Amino acid sequence: MEVTKWTQHDILTQFNGCKNVGELISSIESFFSKRGELVCEITINGLVLSEKHENQMQGNTIDFVKEVTIKSNTQEKLTAESIESLKEILASLEEEYIVASEFFRMMEFKGKGQEKFDGAVKKTQLALDLNSYMVQTAKAASIGTEWQSIRDRFLKICHETHDAFQKKDYILVSDLLEYEFTNFLQNWRAWISSVKI
Repeated sequence: MEVTKWTQHDILTQFNGCKNVGELISSIESFFSKRGELVCEITINGLVLSEKHENQMQGNTIDFVKEVTIKSNTQEKLTAESIESLKEILASLEEEYIVASEFFRMMEFKGKGQEKFDGAVKKTQLALDLNSYMVQTAKAASIGTEWQSIRDRFLKICHETHDAFQKKDYILVSDLLEYEFTNFLQNWRAWISSVKI
């Protein structure tokens, strides 16, 4: 991630046509876009801007801004970072599904077992979101079709697990979590490692 800092003097010089914070933010985003970068974070006067902060500050005059710090990155680097994060998440998920499977095998899926399973599901959703971002930004057209096949397998395992849970077949749920989910995650991680961005 690249970090760029501007003082109030720098801002008034670089973005002299801006009258308020809203115009400044738009100009900054345009500046980085021309460099082929995306703005990942904007800090004004030491406050990292959320969408809420940005909306609140839009009308403030440019004199309000004493310092701006921008974190930016290229699409390629963001995609590469997403791939590395995704690999780490998938590796940790294998262990989490094995632990969750043990709780189902022991019929202790309430409380701590439910907590472990819910945590793994939330982390899986994060992994799916990261993967979707990667597929959308990757240049190779085949990535989308390869991912679709992997995703279809995942959905099939999810349906099988849901059906087993509905039938109260917790041993089957346990087996699916321990063997099918972990095998799927290993294959997903191998596929991610083979993706060229």
